[in-house]
Amino acid sequence: MKTYKQKDLKDCGLAVLQSVHHFFYKKSLSINLLKNKAFYSHDGINIANLEKLGKDFGLLLDSYGGSFDSLKTVNLSQPIIILINAGKFNHYVLITKITKKFFYLMDPLKGKTKISHTEMQKLFQNVVIFCQKDTTYKKKFEKKSWFNLWFFLETKSNWYLLFLVFLIAITNFISALFLRTVIDKVFPEKDVSLLIKVSLFFAWIVIWRIIQETFKKFYLHKIQLAIEKDIFDRFFFALKNGKNFHLLKLDNHDYIRRINLIPSFASFTANFYYHIFNEVTSFAISFLILLWIDWKMFVLIVGISIFYVIVTIFARKNLNKKQQVLIEKQLDSITSTHDLIFSIVDLKKEDTFKNLKRQFDDKYFKYKESEYSIWKKQAFLSAFNNFLFSLAPIAIVFVSSFWIFDKHLKIGDLLLFLSFFNFFINPLTSFVDIVTSLPIFLKEVELLNYVLNIDKEKSGNYHEKINDIKLQNVNVAYNGKPNLLYIKKFLITSNVKIVGKNGVGKSTFLKLLNQELEYGGQFMINNLDLNYYDLNQLRNRICYIKNEQYFPSIDVFSFITNNQSEKQKELWLNIQRFDLQDYFVKWQINPENSFINNGSNFSSGQKQIINLLKLLTQEFDLILLDEAFENIDSENFEVLKKIILTYQSKAIIIEVSHSKKFISDQGETIDIETLSKKQS
Repeated sequence: MKTYKQKDLKDCGLAVLQSVHHFFYKKSLSINLLKNKAFYSHDGINIANLEKLGKDFGLLLDSYGGSFDSLKTVNLSQPIIILINAGKFNHYVLITKITKKFFYLMDPLKGKTKISHTEMQKLFQNVVIFCQKDTTYKKKFEKKSWFNLWFFLETKSNWYLLFLVFLIAITNFISALFLRTVIDKVFPEKDVSLLIKVSLFFAWIVIWRIIQETFKKFYLHKIQLAIEKDIFDRFFFALKNGKNFHLLKLDNHDYIRRINLIPSFASFTANFYYHIFNEVTSFAISFLILLWIDWKMFVLIVGISIFYVIVTIFARKNLNKKQQVLIEKQLDSITSTHDLIFSIVDLKKEDTFKNLKRQFDDKYFKYKESEYSIWKKQAFLSAFNNFLFSLAPIAIVFVSSFWIFDKHLKIGDLLLFLSFFNFFINPLTSFVDIVTSLPIFLKEVELLNYVLNIDKEKSGNYHEKINDIKLQNVNVAYNGKPNLLYIKKFLITSNVKIVGKNGVGKSTFLKLLNQELEYGGQFMINNLDLNYYDLNQLRNRICYIKNEQYFPSIDVFSFITNNQSEKQKELWLNIQRFDLQDYFVKWQINPENSFINNGSNFSSGQKQIINLLKLLTQEFDLILLDEAFENIDSENFEVLKKIILTYQSKAIIIEVSHSKKFISDQGETIDIETLSKKQS
């Protein structure tokens, strides 16, 4: 059974499905296809959703509860998935073999591994999932990925670069003829004039080659920057316009990881075709020339090359397997570093410091241990290459000397052969590098493609002021649970105060109104279905103020106004209109100050006030307030309440507050539990 490694923290279920699918269908299944259809909970994909996902791709999964004793006797003729404890989360793995002492597993994190019966008994979560092939399954059309191997050649001007490569290769080969020309033509004649002419000619060839090489480097760098900019634009466009249902399947760490891949992707793409064409040209010409010079020496080089290729490919494949483990351990080390940094205040406590430092030391040591293991293998491989290619010319000279003694070979031909030796070997090493690194690159591209190909929101082109909102048979599915929030019928025409216990759906309701969640049913604005509205225009007319707000490293004024001149002007007018200058001093808020570390340089109350000042930048149609005043004292609450109600008098205000700090005295109060019902 083929092993698939998980790329993201919550994707162990997807990786085991890939392995099971390959077992039955003998074809690879795209991780992005699985991810698009998957329902994620906080900890990953639960068993019910894994079974449903498997069904969508021709796999019948049946889960059963079972004891450890029954697990030891399970029939392994078909793939078996089990659930084990992996520290913070449960983890899906495949059992491939059971002996008297060990369980052999296919682990999406570690690859093929084995654990003892004693250890398995501790980890096993008493869940066994049996897998079968769905004989009624019909494969659906697979959407094409964004990544295109011909991306480099889509720009016509790049074809000039390939022609330039050919010219550089020719000049390289011509310059290699210098020694032979001097030995065979100049030395016998002892002609100084001819020596000068030959030297000047080859010097000009070298200068021309250097000029072309320099131009090529600048041009390739320009292409790389253009590709990088294009992918960044595509990436952030996908974040803005993609469906949240798919976007929220990744956490912040997963997105940062993908963003960090973009520069290397751009560099690889910009240089890939240049190197391929350059190396093919050099290899082909040198192949013919070396064969023409002397076929016996050429056979010697071919033998050395075959030995090099076999050893290097084997070593590189071994290194590539360890590379994924290194990445995971590096991420663990970075996480433990973040835990220390973000706990600076708590580090003063001895027990907290020791605990976090112990976690850091453990993960850092494992990361460096893995890194050293790879470095050691790379060092040995590099030493092997240096040894082989340093001895190769000596071997060639030694063997060919006997042919020179017998006058079967000229010294000039030997020098020419040695000159062209590097033109043959260098492309060969490049080919091996490409062959061994391309699979890793394509896997990284697959990570990027999930975001770049994410389904976009559907948006109409209609827009008008929001006068009323009508919800009918609306249900919100979240984390794979249907009808997490269900509203049979609700009409909003004026201000509403939402009350209810924690966790019953108040914030979910506000997110629904803010178009953040996928829903089923009828969502109408002004008696027109939401699908007809331009979502960008609509969102510009809605202001959602929430307690948990991220504050980027920009100044306060830019955060409030988003650097839009109309909003800046309106904010200053309202500051003067409501005499807020003195309040800014009282609140100790300087609009020119910047946020540091997610606003840690401001108090909770200050951050809530800053957030609420967005309501003074334009008149909104719909205002959603989620615990927006919880950290603001009563005096400032009354001041802000009066200002907001005066300026936003035409808006519909929907509020959630545990402390009963509602700014609107009008409208109805709705208990969310009477409005909605949960269904498992």
